[in-house]
Amino acid sequence: MMPPSTVDQAKGKAAPRRLADAREAAILVLRVIELRDKARHKPMTRAQLTVPMLKRLWNRPRLAPEFVEQVSAWLAVAGWCFFNAGPTYAAIRISAVKNWPRLGTKRIAAELELVAKGKFPFEDHEHLLIGGGEASGSDEVDDKGSGAAVSDDEE
Repeated sequence: MMPPSTVDQAKGKAAPRRLADAREAAILVLRVIELRDKARHKPMTRAQLTVPMLKRLWNRPRLAPEFVEQVSAWLAVAGWCFFNAGPTYAAIRISAVKNWPRLGTKRIAAELELVAKGKFPFEDHEHLLIGGGEASGSDEVDDKGSGAAVSDDEE
């Protein structure tokens, strides 16, 4: 692949960019992950990918939402969830999610009845939307994968 600044000597014009399609873009992400895995001697389960890095990786001047969605679909085939995480992008190995705590509706059943009746006081819980979505406390599972993911409906 020729760099975007390559000039055609005969015509004196810049050569057109070779843009990776969504499948190729997914392969490039997976290749970067593969190389990082080898350097770490440990498989990655999550990664942060910045917009400038993805533009360089995919040789694209901008990241169209439709294109990113197509790349995400190809990465899902490979076992990775790829998503927008605010000012950056993130990828997580789908198998890593299996040991995470699951949420259920048992704890909120009475409140769901109020929602159904149109009587739930949403304004009393507006504070949950403020603060960047950072949860207090930690429900993390250790890196060794111990601890089964149990829904609170099963508790």
